[in-house]
Amino acid sequence: MACKLACIDIDAEGAYWEGIKKPDRKLLYYAYAGLVIGFYSYFWLYSGSWSFLSAGVWNETNQFATLLQPGFFIAGRAIAIPKLIAVPLTMTVTSGITYAIGLWAEGQYKRYNRRQRHPLSREQIQSRMFAVTTFLAFNLHFLWVFNPH
Repeated sequence: MACKLACIDIDAEGAYWEGIKKPDRKLLYYAYAGLVIGFYSYFWLYSGSWSFLSAGVWNETNQFATLLQPGFFIAGRAIAIPKLIAVPLTMTVTSGITYAIGLWAEGQYKRYNRRQRHPLSREQIQSRMFAVTTFLAFNLHFLWVFNPH
């Protein structure tokens, strides 16, 4: 199988700038932060406290048998939404929120950029937004990993 012109193996920078124009990249970058937030927040939503994550209690046995049990435990009460639905629901909601925030922030940055004397191209704005989003997602991940409350 041969590489195409904008192949990452041949021209990493060219492949990056070519790929940045694809509409799915915004979803990929902006929603990823939501996946990180949703993943760690679900531990709290499922157990009602952060100790569930830090104590290793999440390593339950026979997890398949519990897929239809309540998936949320909030304010001392079990919410009758099965885990099978609660997990993807949490990930979808948090990813959707960060995607919307990313689009909004990008719009704000574009408006700010238009007022500058030497504005950036749309691709440069996109690249900077992706870099900030990746930085935040990466650091949120390690914030939770090393400080699970």
